[in-house]
Amino acid sequence: MPPPRQAATAVRPAQRRRTRAALLAAAVKMVRDGHALPSVAEVAATADISRRTAYRYFPTAEQLATEAVLETLAPQLDDVRPEAHGETEDDVLVRVAATVRRMQEAAVANERLLRTMIRLTIDAPPRADGQRSAAARGTRRVRWLEEAIAPLRRRLGSRAFEQLLSALCLCVGAESFIALRDVRGLTSDEAIEVSLWTATALVKAATDQPPTAARTRPRATASRTSNPTRRRGRSSP
Repeated sequence: MPPPRQAATAVRPAQRRRTRAALLAAAVKMVRDGHALPSVAEVAATADISRRTAYRYFPTAEQLATEAVLETLAPQLDDVRPEAHGETEDDVLVRVAATVRRMQEAAVANERLLRTMIRLTIDAPPRADGQRSAAARGTRRVRWLEEAIAPLRRRLGSRAFEQLLSALCLCVGAESFIALRDVRGLTSDEAIEVSLWTATALVKAATDQPPTAARTRPRATASRTSNPTRRRGRSSP
């Protein structure tokens, strides 16, 4: 049997995990029940934990709510990851459709939590110079869509592939689902079908394009270097 001091040391991390989990569970319940942004004090009362303890774990309501949403959605979204349906270009439409459908169904199941997530992450100011900034959310979306269209990478070239990936991000996920619900007033099923239609149209448009500029440029460069006049001009004293 370990000495009392060692036993107390071993218990503390477990107790901290339980306290944190209780606060997060209470916050998630309150969000699901309609509290857009419950205060730390309100969450502490629901979890039957002292305010002082709660503030040690989560100094602000925004931090608590964000962590609660992430903690809840992460395992659910990981389970949503679609299975591959083949590796050829002909399979890409099937892969994309499966990915979009399952992701949008997850958005339906977690709409209130996702709305809270957007509210808590959308206020970060954009870079003044208009350059890229770190993604505030949606990294799983990007990874899953990239896997779905992976067979097209060589055919499209890097630039067109990345452009297609960015375009697909516009029609998949909480933001697009909420836009279709709020702006167009669609039902959940209608919103999912529009997302599927849009994603399919984007893939078809990308694959119907002629060879990418990135792949045609080397041929143009080669033709210039093979011009005898230009070659003589460079070699003359």
